Amino acid sequence: MLDRDLLVRIERAGVHAWPASDVVERDGWLWRFSHGGSQRANSVSALSYSGRDVDAAIDAVEAHYGARKVPAMFQVSDVSEPDDLDQRLAQRGYRINDGCVTLVKAIEPSAEMPLGTIYFDCAASDWFACYASVITPARRRTAPQILQRIPQPRSFCGVVREGRIAATALAVANDDIVIAECVATLAEVRGTGAASAVMRGLEAWGAAQGCRLAALQAVETNLPAQALYRRLGYRVHGRYHMRVKD
Repeated sequence: MLDRDLLVRIERAGVHAWPASDVVERDGWLWRFSHGGSQRANSVSALSYSGRDVDAAIDAVEAHYGARKVPAMFQVSDVSEPDDLDQRLAQRGYRINDGCVTLVKAIEPSAEMPLGTIYFDCAASDWFACYASVITPARRRTAPQILQRIPQPRSFCGVVREGRIAATALAVANDDIVIAECVATLAEVRGTGAASAVMRGLEAWGAAQGCRLAALQAVETNLPAQALYRRLGYRVHGRYHMRVKD
């Protein structure tokens, strides 16, 4: 059974962990814009809605993004408001892009840091090189600006193999939840346990901050990643997708 309150907390922690360059709050919705790249940082977070005219609100969103010459995009989750937002967007011609799952795991206060794990306060060059190896060119252009805005407490976690960063994860603590972002592994070391190690390192850092839950959002069709998170004990607690107006 879906714990709606927990999912809202996780989704809000996710918004906090990946801040857009420009944010406008309107009737509870957050209109986010970051000059391309990340979909989340260039879409509407619709976790609450206090307005009275939903269609007028969507019109305003479309005008806002249209003025920036980018398509209007909504992040629609199991807890988006209003409840019929997804249907309204579908009727207006918004297509679904990138179905994702929200994954959650309880972490023990005594979680220990694996050997070979290191922590940075910023995106060091070799850390970023590893992360950049798995993302699109558009995201590579805008990611450095987003990473500079990551709020404290945070940690750029890395696992060292043969003298270089072979796996990355960005940990961002918010109350009792640590959000995992930027999980990446160099292609040549996949299957060696580096990804598992960096996630355990993230969990250990989160436990040290007083977090009791680790959470992340991953593309549902990325089967290797989904298998990794299942092995580590993460379980699906919700879903979201992007609705895009071409």
